[in-house]
Parts: sequence; structure tokens; C-alpha cells
Amino acid sequence: MRTQLMNGSIRRKIMIAFAALILLPITVLCSYFYYQTNQYIQAQIVSNSSIALSQAKANVVNKMNIVTSASDHIAFNDTLRNFLSEPFIVNGDSMDMYREKIVPLLKYGTYFNQFNIHNIALYVSNRTIPEGYGVVWHISALRGEEWYQNFIRSDVNTQWWSHEGVPIDHSGIVGAIYTYAHKIYSMDGEFLGIVTVDILQKDLFSFLTGDSEDAFTFVLDPARGAFMQQRSDIFNWHSDKRQSEMSRSMQGSFRHEDSIVVYSDLTALHVLLGIMVENAQAANSKLLAATLAIIGVCVISIFLFYKVIKMLFALFKKSISAMDHAIDTGLPLQLPLDRRDEFGVIADKFNTLLLKIQNLMREMVQKELLHKDTQLKALQYQINPHFIYNTIDIFSAKMELAGQYDVSEAFSDFGKILRYTIDDPSMYTTLESEIDHLSRYANLQKMKYGERLRVNVDIPDELLSACMITFIIQPLVENSIKHGFGNRDRLDVSIEATLIEGRNVQITISDNGNGMRHDQVDALNNLFTSPSNRQHTPDRSIGIGLRNINERLKLYYGDRYHLTMESRLGTGTITSIKIPWREQEG
Repeated sequence: MRTQLMNGSIRRKIMIAFAALILLPITVLCSYFYYQTNQYIQAQIVSNSSIALSQAKANVVNKMNIVTSASDHIAFNDTLRNFLSEPFIVNGDSMDMYREKIVPLLKYGTYFNQFNIHNIALYVSNRTIPEGYGVVWHISALRGEEWYQNFIRSDVNTQWWSHEGVPIDHSGIVGAIYTYAHKIYSMDGEFLGIVTVDILQKDLFSFLTGDSEDAFTFVLDPARGAFMQQRSDIFNWHSDKRQSEMSRSMQGSFRHEDSIVVYSDLTALHVLLGIMVENAQAANSKLLAATLAIIGVCVISIFLFYKVIKMLFALFKKSISAMDHAIDTGLPLQLPLDRRDEFGVIADKFNTLLLKIQNLMREMVQKELLHKDTQLKALQYQINPHFIYNTIDIFSAKMELAGQYDVSEAFSDFGKILRYTIDDPSMYTTLESEIDHLSRYANLQKMKYGERLRVNVDIPDELLSACMITFIIQPLVENSIKHGFGNRDRLDVSIEATLIEGRNVQITISDNGNGMRHDQVDALNNLFTSPSNRQHTPDRSIGIGLRNINERLKLYYGDRYHLTMESRLGTGTITSIKIPWREQEG
């Protein structure tokens, strides 16, 4: 069956793939998406409710901060603390300060900010200070309160607590009071009393009155068992067990019939704030219907897409027939470009491929001809080479016996140059071998120029093993010596190699010789980069050797690898080549 499938037409394969990879997955995805949609809607409701709950919580915290600021404003007032620390003198200035500064400080605090502070009271430990004005009381008035005993014994300086009130309207909200107490100390750390700030529950939790039809907020006080809400007619799930679970988790969400409840704790007041969203299933049904409609449209679109694919395959077969005709009639024949769509692009790419094949075949023929020509010349040069080597060795030995050691060494270098040139049939060598060959050539040149010629080599050891074609560096140095000396007393030639871009080796031959004019340099560089370099150069004596090197570089490495020259008349010349980096194998 696998063989039949592999050998079948592309149209058949697409039909099978369409059924196995599209229709079947769509069916599975519809079921999965139905489940995920429900989960997503619930998650969105929980997320949106959490955001609204955070805003309500931030509103309560802001009011609590205002109460705290009002309390701090009183507890840390230096005038008040000084007043509480000193004995109260009835006939002195104490009464004026009491009436004009202390009482207004407490009374005006009830108008501290944007909402109503129900009451502010000051409980003093200084018994010489009389009670009065409905705001100043002796601390002994609190000693029977349980919260006071716990507060005095604790190390904290502030504390929130709530206590029962009476119904204040017909909305169902219990008129409880939340009180914030703050201890007052003198500069010396002496306990002076307590200031309390009261705020009504309806003012602290004013968000309870802003509910919508499908969502409403509530406040749960587990310690008092109080459940505060705006709509008391629909809350039938707040059992003791559910309250216990909510108190332990402090924050979270759960489903109750067709509703979703999200809640979070308010630690300072020991209460839970929550939002209940009704009719959540209705939203699920609407979104689910929309989702199924989208899936249905997708299925219809897929079938229409299949029809389009079927039509395109007819065009594809037509293009294949045209390609077969082009191949059967010969590569030079190209496909007609009568379309601008993807089929036109395929035809264009096919034509480009044909042209590249033709160019590659021409390059291979040219390279093979060049290789055969090199082999033929090598065979011509190998006419009894050992006789030549032995003759050179005789001359070298004769010069050494005669005391002409420099001449003897020059004959020895010349023999090694011949062996490197004639005996090695390989087209490739290493950068190190090229440098050794250059050193022997430089020694021969110093027989003529002496100390007037200096050849410096600066190549890192790790690049000496780089593989390259033979007879590249020595002809370039020879070109620098031949055309660089002129009438100069001294010529310096430097050979350097560096690894560039992590994948190419750049070899640079520079000299301080005569140099060339700009038009000569431009002509040579144009010659080196042109597709066909069989043209004449401005200076034929310069161009033949360089052209041969450039041809071999481009044939073996590609058109991107060619000679580059920089020169200024009277200053010197820099010749650069670039070869791919790879080490000699074996």
C-alpha cells in the first residue's frame, strides 16, 4: 500500500492528505474547541471579575489610607502631645488651648477628605483633662472593652476592628461601624492615650450600591458571620461550609449553578470582598454558537480551496509538459514566460537553471582544457629531469669546493624550485609549501640585488596548513620585484595572511616600489572581475602573469575569488587574493 501511495499521482496524494490531515483533524478540533471555549469563557469571566474586584478593593484601601492619614495627623500633632503631657490648669491657658486648638483638631478631622468620617474620639490617660465636647474622654471609659485590653497588651500601635450597629436604611445593609485606633505617645515614649476614627460600613463599602443586572458585589465578615450585599433575594448559597472554605483559601473562584463567584481577602479588616456573575451559561451559549458558525465557514472554505487546487493542478501538468518538451528538444530551448503568478516564477527559475547548467558545462570544459594544457606542458618539461637535477647538483658541489658557498646555495635553491615546479603533479599544495618555494626564489633574487631586496613574511602558524592551488604567491612577488624596483635603491616586499569572516584566507603582497597610475589599476581590476578575461591589458607584460593567476583562482574557487590591486604612483602596490579556508587533507 505504501508503494502504491508513493507511486500515485500528486492529485491522489493531496486528496488522501486532505481527508487525513484536514477533515479528520477538523472533526477532532471541533470537539476540543467546544470544550476549550467553555473553559475560556469561564476564565475570561473570572479574569474580568478579578479586575473589577481589584478596583473595588483598591477603593476600600484608599479610604482606609485616608482614615490612617487622619489618625496620624492627630496622633503625631506636637501641640496635642504637649497638651496631654502637662497637667490641666482650669484657670490658666489650658482651657483656651483645649477649646481653641484641641477640640477643633478632632472635630475638623471628620471633614478630612472626599468621604464622610463618622466620628473621631480622643481617649486620654491624663485625668486632669476634663471630658467634653463629645470628642474627649478618659481612657477609663474603654477598660471594660475586650478589644481595648488586647490592644493595650499588644506591641502594635494601630488596629482596625468592627462592631455591630443598627440598620440605617431599607437597603438590607447592616449599619456596622469600622474603627481605627492609634496609640499616642509623648516625645519621651510616655503613653498619653488613644485616638479612634469611626467609618460607617455603608461609606467604606460604597461599591455595594453600584451593581449591574448580571453581576453584583458582596462583603463577607467570617468572624461576625455577617454577609453584606445589595440584593439579598438571590444569595442562597452562603452556607457555613462555603464560608469556611472561602475563609481558609482567602481568594479564588467557584461555580454555583448558573453563576460564577470570585472573591479576595482584605487582610486589615479580616473580611472577604467578592463578585457574583449570573447567567454565565448564556454567554457560553452565544459564544459557542458563534464558534460553531466560524468552524462551519472554515470547512466550506476548505472545500472551495480544494476545488481551486484541482484547477491549479491542470495548469501544473501543462507546465510539466512544457518542461519535458524543453528537455527533449535540448537545453538551449527555454520555457515561455507568459504568466506572472507562481507558475511564471517556476518557468523563470527553470530557465535560470538551464542557463546555469550551460555556464557550468562551459566552465568544466574550460577547466579541463586548462588542466590538459598544464599536463602537456608538465610532460614537455619532464624531458630527462633527473639529468638536469644531477647537473645542478654537480654545479652546486663544484661551487662549494671552490669556496663559493653563496653560489652553491643558489644552485641548491634552483634545483628545489625545479623539483617543486616539475615533479609535483598535484594541483593543490599548502600555504606553507608556497612560502618555502617563495623563500628559495627570494634567495636567488638576492644573488642579483643583495641587501637592496628585503622579503618579509608574516603569516600565523595556524594558517600555514591552508590548502591552495600551486604557483600563486611566487609569481605575484616576482611581479612586485620586476616592476617595483625601477631606479630605486631598495625594495621591501611583505607577504601577510589573515583569516576573514571565519571562512576565507586573505593573502596580501605589498611593496614600496614604483606603483602604477590610477587608470592602470582600474583597468586591471576590471579585467580581474570581468566574466571573460581574455582581453588585452594596458601593460601586456604585467597582464599575462596576473591574468593566468586570476583565471586559475576563478576556475578553481569561483568568480568571487579573484585578484585585487591597489596602487599609487611612486608609493607602492598592494595585491590581494582570497581563497576558501580549508586544511590540507592527509
